[in-house]
Amino acid sequence: MKETILAIDICSSKIATIIANIQDKNVDILGFSISNSFGIEKGFIIDIEEAYLSIKNSITEVKKNLPIDINRTIITLCSKDSLNIKTSGKINLPEKVITKIEINQVLQTAQYNASIPDDYEMIQVITKNFIVDNLSVLNPLNLNAHCLEVQANVIVVKKHLLENFRNIFVKLNLNNLNFILNSYPKNQALTDVYQMKNGIAVLNILANNIAENIKLKYAYLLKDYKSLDNSSNVLKLQHLQSRFINFEEYILSSSVGALNYAINLDESFELDSNKKLLSSINSETKQIETIKVQNKNTNEDMKLSGLNKEEKLKINRFYKKVLEWF
Repeated sequence: MKETILAIDICSSKIATIIANIQDKNVDILGFSISNSFGIEKGFIIDIEEAYLSIKNSITEVKKNLPIDINRTIITLCSKDSLNIKTSGKINLPEKVITKIEINQVLQTAQYNASIPDDYEMIQVITKNFIVDNLSVLNPLNLNAHCLEVQANVIVVKKHLLENFRNIFVKLNLNNLNFILNSYPKNQALTDVYQMKNGIAVLNILANNIAENIKLKYAYLLKDYKSLDNSSNVLKLQHLQSRFINFEEYILSSSVGALNYAINLDESFELDSNKKLLSSINSETKQIETIKVQNKNTNEDMKLSGLNKEEKLKINRFYKKVLEWF
């Protein structure tokens, strides 16, 4: 299914916007823009009219000469009032085999166990570690076990901040919104799987958080694919056909990471702020749910069938994605 994604990174000094077509995880960048930001300070809206005009101008610029409709919008936020809440969940496995349904269930349990303040709203659940029968694993999918546990981080943001941004984007006729904290996609865009596994710190230097007279040698490092031999030094976008991306502005890193997030959103296990499960929407999961209902009605045990070539590829992609998280 072809989908047009708008990824926008909203900060105090700049707004970076990218539009791309995504089909079967293949990415076609249609355009990008970087514009000045007004009405926003340290991640908060201090003048909603100026903020609205800044966001509108950025989107208008990137959509220039592109007669397209946006299917989904990924918004990365800079907010010092975001919270990272550690949580965990545990379920027993009567079916003995771990499918995406069981992974969703254990994440739902972890989210219910999180103590979220009343004035905050959840925007992300990031899995940290899975435990299968007291053994830590990277990918629990299709394992046989009696018990599945998860350790996760719940990312929450002030409700009024999200409502203000929602009002702006609804006014721009953009309704299918996903919010993420910009440090998450920035890490994806600027690091590789080996750096993440070995441990790495990414310092996000923002306009209002560092004095303007402080100059760091690499704070504004240009990402020029023509002058770099090491692919780990350029902004990376998974599934793009070419190896390098000719983006010469560091500010685009969060937007690039947001596209990565959008590409894999349907295969991730996300929960909404009302503590309702958002299951993976691919057809395989829906088929498994249908089989379980039918088997429950007929009192028959569900048997795990062998994986065909396409299913093995899906599992391999999921496994690689889990490796990148850690």
